[in-house]
Amino acid sequence: MAGIVVHQDTVNGAGDADLRIDFHILAGDVAHSRFRPDQIRCRWLAQPFEPAHPVGALVERQWRRNQATAAESGLQLFDGALARLVAFRLQGDGLHLTLQPTSYRVFSATNLMLDAPMIPLSDGGRQSIRQLAGADVFRQSSPYLANPLNVIATIVSRDAVTFVPRRSSRVYERPGTLQTSVGGALDKGEHPAVALRRETMEEWGLEIREDEITFLALGVSGTTGEPDLLAMVRSRLSAEEIRRRYQRRAEQEEFTVFRQVPLTRDNVGAAMELLATGDWSQPSDQAAFYLTLVRTVFSDHGPA
Repeated sequence: MAGIVVHQDTVNGAGDADLRIDFHILAGDVAHSRFRPDQIRCRWLAQPFEPAHPVGALVERQWRRNQATAAESGLQLFDGALARLVAFRLQGDGLHLTLQPTSYRVFSATNLMLDAPMIPLSDGGRQSIRQLAGADVFRQSSPYLANPLNVIATIVSRDAVTFVPRRSSRVYERPGTLQTSVGGALDKGEHPAVALRRETMEEWGLEIREDEITFLALGVSGTTGEPDLLAMVRSRLSAEEIRRRYQRRAEQEEFTVFRQVPLTRDNVGAAMELLATGDWSQPSDQAAFYLTLVRTVFSDHGPA
């Protein structure tokens, strides 16, 4: 799979070389694809996912190690039910997803440990899941990876501003890095739009409507193999109103500081510099930011 390539002559400020974002689009494209919430359809399998041998036998031990490491560092680490992406297909104007239960315990010991030498070999050495799976490590429905589906979204205010938070130093996954406005994993049985509305309320104190949500693409992070649904929330509120809602109502556990980035032609250079040089949490965060920039600044539907 090829990641997203931002050619340096596509937008002003992209720099002297092409920017490569290690996010691989499976359904949708950079500039045009759009799915309403009612066009995302989910089918749930009852059987929970368990990794194949030899990874499955190592999950519990690796989970306990991860818990110990988190406790030593004062980081937050909790188990919980998640939704694994098993398969997808495009049918008509809809995106159909097949999902099954998994858990953060399995995720933390598989996707987050891809390069850890955790699998014993007969010669006394050890290998990683990436080495075990080889070229098939990120294939759909991998027998070794939990692959929980995340929803990653930019919030765009009425006055064309988006928000880029810096993750708290106390979160378990990639503390201190930049993320796109809001994101999180689906709970068991949850629709992606419901998950996004829940996460937006928790992280920003914002009640969003389904008609404010547009899903842009389904893809895979080249870092962890996690599948991500990228989305954009076009809020009816101004940037100042969103900031005030955050201060009054948000839980403020995942982040406490954020940048406001105008999505205008005058600010394209600064936005592209942030895209290219920011210490982003995941390629999916970069991809969501870039797709939103393309859709709002350069499409016929965005500000000039």
